[in-house]
Amino acid sequence: MDKLYTLTENAARDSNEKLTIHSDTPPLNFGGFARQEIVKAMKLLVRNLARETTEVEIRTMFEAYGAVQSCNLVTDKESGHSKGFAFVEMPKSGEAKAATKNLNGTEVTGARIRVKKAKAKADTRKSDPSKSDA
Repeated sequence: MDKLYTLTENAARDSNEKLTIHSDTPPLNFGGFARQEIVKAMKLLVRNLARETTEVEIRTMFEAYGAVQSCNLVTDKESGHSKGFAFVEMPKSGEAKAATKNLNGTEVTGARIRVKKAKAKADTRKSDPSKSDA
C-alpha cells in the first residue's frame, strides 16, 4: 500500500479522490486497537482517444500498471459513438501515477493520447441573476 491516511469527517470533501478501505488487507494492530489501511483512489482523464478505441482497450492499457476500479468511455447520447475521452479510476495512487507517466503521449490506434489526473467536477448549476448579491 502507498500510504496510511486518517479518515476524517471531511476527508473527501471537494475532491475527486475517494478513500478506499481495502478489505483484503488485514487490519493493523496498534496497542490493542485494530485499524484498516486506507489508500486514496485516483481518477484519471484520458483525452485525444481515437473514436475507434474501446473501453476494453483502455482498461487493458491501464491494468498493465495495476488494478482498475472503473473505466468509463464517454459517448454521445444520441449516436453512441465515443467523444474521444474517458475516465479511469485506480485504487492505488502509486499505480495511477505510474500509468499516467508511462501512457501519457503514447500512440493508441493512431492517436497520441494524453493522460492526467482528473480535476474535481465544477459546480455547473446556473445561478439565478435575480438573486445576485449586487
